[in-house]
Amino acid sequence: MKCFAPAHIITTLATLLATAAALSIQSSQVEAVSNNHNNGDRNDARLTLEKTWTISSAEQLQSLLVGIPGNVFVEYDAALKQSASDVVAKIVVRGDSRELVDVFEVVPRNTATTRRGHGRQEQQSTREDSVRMHLKNTDATVHGHVLTQIFVADKSVLCNLSAASTHDVVIGESVLASNGVGAAVSLSVAGSGTLFVSSSQDVVVEALTLSVAGSGEVQIVAPSVRAADDVTLSIAGSGRITVDARDVAAEKLETSLTGSGDISVQSDELRVYNLMSKVAGSGAVNLSKSGACTHQKVSIAGSGSVATGSVVCESTDVSISGRGEATVQTTDTLIVSTIASGSVKYVNSRPKKVQQSSLFAHGSLVSQAEKNEFKTHTTVPTPSHSAVEIRLELRKNAHSEDPSVHNSQTAALSTDATTTLAASPASASQAGNDAVGPVVGIAGVALVAVGALVHKHHQQHKREEYAPLV
Repeated sequence: MKCFAPAHIITTLATLLATAAALSIQSSQVEAVSNNHNNGDRNDARLTLEKTWTISSAEQLQSLLVGIPGNVFVEYDAALKQSASDVVAKIVVRGDSRELVDVFEVVPRNTATTRRGHGRQEQQSTREDSVRMHLKNTDATVHGHVLTQIFVADKSVLCNLSAASTHDVVIGESVLASNGVGAAVSLSVAGSGTLFVSSSQDVVVEALTLSVAGSGEVQIVAPSVRAADDVTLSIAGSGRITVDARDVAAEKLETSLTGSGDISVQSDELRVYNLMSKVAGSGAVNLSKSGACTHQKVSIAGSGSVATGSVVCESTDVSISGRGEATVQTTDTLIVSTIASGSVKYVNSRPKKVQQSSLFAHGSLVSQAEKNEFKTHTTVPTPSHSAVEIRLELRKNAHSEDPSVHNSQTAALSTDATTTLAASPASASQAGNDAVGPVVGIAGVALVAVGALVHKHHQQHKREEYAPLV
C-alpha cells in the first residue's frame, strides 16, 4: 500500500469523499440503536437513536477530514468487508435527540480537480464522484448528546487525517498506515480539539507530519516511532504536540512553532541525522530524555525556548533574535549568532570550537548549563467512548449550502470566519491530486473549532514538570 504526500484536501466547509472510481452511499433514517454493530458506546443508555451511512468504493480509504460537533472515534472493523467487499467505511452518528441526529447529512456532489504541469501553466480539470457530510441548511434548534464513530474496512491504510473540533478525535488500533513503502502519514488539528493516537504497535512510516493550528493538541503514544525520511511537528497558535515513545528515529526531525505553543518529544533514545527547531514567539520546544544527531540548527525569534540538551549533536548552529533561550549539547562545533539579548547554554563539556557573533549585546552569550533542564508533559489516557452535550441554533442560509449557526450566547458566525477555520488544516495536511483512493471529509458548518457553540463534556487535565538530566 502506497500513500501519497497530501496536496489539497479542502479549502471550504465542503467535506469530500472523492475517488476516481464510482462510489455509492446508503443512508438510514433516524432509528433505534441496533445491536448488530460494534457499539463502543453501548453502555451509554442515553444514546438510543442512530443514523448510519455506508460508503462503498473500488478504492481504499486513505484520507479523512473531521469537523463535526461531538467526540469522534475512528476504528478499524474487519466485519465491514464481510457484508460487502467494496465497503470502505461506515459512519454512525448516535444521540438522544431525534432532531439533533437528523441534522447531520451526507449528500453526493461532484468536485473539480485542477492540476498544474511542471514548468508551464497547463491545467486539467476532472470530475470526480464525492460525498459531503455537513449540517442541513435549515431552520432548527437542537440540543442533546451525540457521538460519532467512523469505521474503516481496510487495515492500516489511512494516511491523512485533519480535525477541526473542540472535542476529541481518537484514532484506534490498525487504522493508520504503517510498515508500508511510501506510507507518508499526516495528522492535523485546527481549533481547540485533541487528536489522540495510542498504539500498542510500533509506528513505522516513510514520513510523519503532525500539525496544530489554534489551541488544539496532537498526542501520539507508541512503543516506537520510526520514519525513513522526515518527522515534522508544527504549531501555529497556543496548541501542543506530544510524542511519547521508547525510541524515535528519522532522517530529519523538524519542529516549527509560531505562537505560544509547546512541542515535546519524550523518548529514551532519539536518533536523527538532522535536527531542526524553529520558534517564533514565546513557545517552547523540548526534546528528552536521551538521543544523538549529526547536525542541529536552532532558530528563535522572540522570547521562546528550545531545550535539546538531552540530544548529543556533532555540530550545532543557533540563531536568536530577541530574548530567546537555547540549551544544547554539542561535541564539535557550536556557532551562535544573536540579535538583542538571547542566550545559549551547552550541557556537559564545552564544544571543541565555539563561534559567536552578536548585535546589541555585550559579553559572551554562551555559557555552560548548571544542569540539563527540560520540560516534560504527562500524557493523557485515551478517552473512552463518551457522548458530549451540544446546543445548536441553525438558520437557513440563502447564500450557502450550509446554515448560519447561532446560540443564545453568541452572535451568528460569519461565512468568512468559518471558511478560514475550515481552511486551516489544508495548509498542513493536504491531499495530493494524485492520491489513490477515496478521500473522506467530514465538516460541520457549526464550526465547533471556534469553541463558542459547544462545551467539552470531558475535560482533559495535564501536568507539566521540569526534570533535570542526571
